[in-house]
Amino acid sequence: MAHELDVRENGEHSYIGVKDAWHKLGTVFEDGFTLEQAMEFGGLNWNVEKVQHYIRMKAVDQPTGLQVGARGWTRAWNVESPDSFAVIRDDRQGSDAVIGNVGRIWEPLQNRDAFGVLEPLLDAGMCRLETAGALRNGARVWMQIQFDKQKIVASAEDYLSTRPTVERDEAMRQLHDMLGDIAPFALLTNDHSGQAMAKIFECWIRVVCANTMAAAERKQKGISLAVSHTKNVTENYKEGATMIFQTMASRYADFAGQRDLLMRTPLDSDTSYAASPFRELVLDVCVPVAHLEQRLLSRVGTMKATETALNKAHLKRDAIKAMWTRGDGHTGNHSAWEAWQGVIQYFDHDAELTKSSSNRLASLQGGVLGKIKNQVGHNLVQHSNAYWSGGRELVS
Repeated sequence: MAHELDVRENGEHSYIGVKDAWHKLGTVFEDGFTLEQAMEFGGLNWNVEKVQHYIRMKAVDQPTGLQVGARGWTRAWNVESPDSFAVIRDDRQGSDAVIGNVGRIWEPLQNRDAFGVLEPLLDAGMCRLETAGALRNGARVWMQIQFDKQKIVASAEDYLSTRPTVERDEAMRQLHDMLGDIAPFALLTNDHSGQAMAKIFECWIRVVCANTMAAAERKQKGISLAVSHTKNVTENYKEGATMIFQTMASRYADFAGQRDLLMRTPLDSDTSYAASPFRELVLDVCVPVAHLEQRLLSRVGTMKATETALNKAHLKRDAIKAMWTRGDGHTGNHSAWEAWQGVIQYFDHDAELTKSSSNRLASLQGGVLGKIKNQVGHNLVQHSNAYWSGGRELVS
């Protein structure tokens, strides 16, 4: 696949970045660039319009009052195609302006609306613009940011400043492991062709062309947003972007604090709080069995099939519990943190559910398995907050 970068009116390619790309095209601002520069040098300063398609029809042998030759009555005219529209750029003319063909319910999301949502993050200094550009005559456009790793780490260090040195160092080590050698990117993509949704997602790939965009989309991870180009697309996108950026920016800073809280919260050592927190908060979310047990009690359906399904479910529950007590995240205190790490290890590495590449990808990218992991994490954080707000003192 070629780079597929669009070409601006001045002959320059529609790409801007803080580093030179493999294709050596576009414009490089090594000291960084503004949102307005991204719009200009990335070739994004234009709008799109959805216009009606017309079909050229010919009526034969219709009494129009105009006789054409000896073969009968004929007249040509244009007829609206009710469910077919063209997407055109307002800065170009003729066939060069057409960048998509869409249906009746498709609605445009303008480039400035798609990328203007970055302004609050940029103003707060939480990130910098990394790359931006347009592909395939402008049918696909993107802008990429990189979060400020120093601010993420500084925020976590400030939160953990009162913790014992060993605990603080371990929490920071895990944060550095999560961030890796570079701070994570977030990629914003918009599509004017009618072939894709507007998206925002975390990624660890620097996007400079069509190839790298495809790779980033395949390997996206963590938090993501996808909005269809239908009614209220602009409002839905802006609302979703606000929520997702708040989540992204705070997640890294909150990571160390949440780990600290979960590490201090036992699940089964205090039976007065809950009969079995691990069962209720973890197992019943990951592998529910209540419906199978009810079917056995009510003797509904085939008993043998239900018993088989229930036995398999209990084997999975036992495997998850084993990850809690003996998994990679276990340090010996049966904490809420170790329970969450056990769930992550089970679904991402050891479960039969993730042996196929498609299911594993779903787990890592926020599909069905990803939602289960997120729900367990949410449950454990809520449980931990309630546990320590019930008159207990969270001590070092």
